Amino acid sequence: MTRSTIKPIIAVSAMLFCFAALFAQGNLNEQRSAYKPEATIEDLMELNKKLNGKLKNELEAGTNWKKIAHRGRLLAEIGNILTYQKDESETDWQSHAQRFRANARGIVAAAAAKDIEKARLSQRELFTTCKPCHKQYR
Repeated sequence: MTRSTIKPIIAVSAMLFCFAALFAQGNLNEQRSAYKPEATIEDLMELNKKLNGKLKNELEAGTNWKKIAHRGRLLAEIGNILTYQKDESETDWQSHAQRFRANARGIVAAAAAKDIEKARLSQRELFTTCKPCHKQYR
């Protein structure tokens, strides 16, 4: 192959890759709209309350990083599921859920870094995301 034939092949390959990415994005949007969580918002809030309570106790008691990271991941998953509880057009709801998830991920990151102060701060920040959401949606 010559240089003059390689350039068009690369250009066509790049266009096909872009088309495939756009097609996949469309399929992801279809999958999102087809997904329905089994747990209700009330179920998730009850689980959140239990996990947050246990996490707070663990953060006060010491540094069992495995349990702290585990609870942080479960809390982050609650945030993921919450994003599916209301339509994407509910931007306030989505924003609350995303902040919740981000703070839970902060707990996981702090556990990985074995940073107890950051883990405690992330847990407090996670807890503060609840009040404005409850005020708006309860």
